[in-house]
Amino acid sequence: MKPFKIAGSILFLSLLVFPGFAAAQDAAPASSQGKKTLVVDDFDNRLSVNNLGGATQGDEEYPGGCIPSFVTKGKSVFGKRGTSLKLEYDVTPPNSFSYYWSKLGPAGKEIGTSMPADLSGYDLVSFWMKTDTDEPAFAFEIHEDTNQDGRFTLGEDSVSRVFPYRYLTSQDTKQWRKVTIPLSDFKKIEHWDRILEVVFVFENKKLKEKKGVVYIDEVTFGVADSNVPSQGFKASASPASRN
Repeated sequence: MKPFKIAGSILFLSLLVFPGFAAAQDAAPASSQGKKTLVVDDFDNRLSVNNLGGATQGDEEYPGGCIPSFVTKGKSVFGKRGTSLKLEYDVTPPNSFSYYWSKLGPAGKEIGTSMPADLSGYDLVSFWMKTDTDEPAFAFEIHEDTNQDGRFTLGEDSVSRVFPYRYLTSQDTKQWRKVTIPLSDFKKIEHWDRILEVVFVFENKKLKEKKGVVYIDEVTFGVADSNVPSQGFKASASPASRN
């Protein structure tokens, strides 16, 4: 994959917005034991920093692109309130791909590094999405910091992916639809206490529509008894109250 970039300005902004970063850099990844949910991002802060203090970024390096922005009005906002993420992707060139990543911890001591998250107490990941296609074929990836250097390196760190459409029961593209994925389906992750980031990946060879828009909200890690079971779950359409 293309090298994932973290701009210096994003890191500087992170320190301003989350003054606890310096202390967090010296701390071990927090344990998730006893927690029900971990909301990675609800996008309501409208910044390139998520709820965990991690930097977020789209891929603006062509060929292939994914431009993130925030929406606050209209049917493209989940629940018609707050803010949702808008991803405009274009992978029309043959063999091109693009992505949007979200770090699961604040910046590390060295430029380009971040603190990993300990997800060993969770057993599912979920998010809401709205798309124009019945079965959106983008991939959702989890990246493990296998070599424990605080940065993702292709070929050295573990990558596991699933395709969200496999977890949908509704094909109603007029609705927001929830995707709930058991963490056990990410077969290549071995150390759940070393998770660096989650990534939405768009590939030319996987998509029927090579150019389009996806709306995302409430990226969350949870446990089996939080709201939904962790095994064999197929997410249903959005409740009418959340359309």
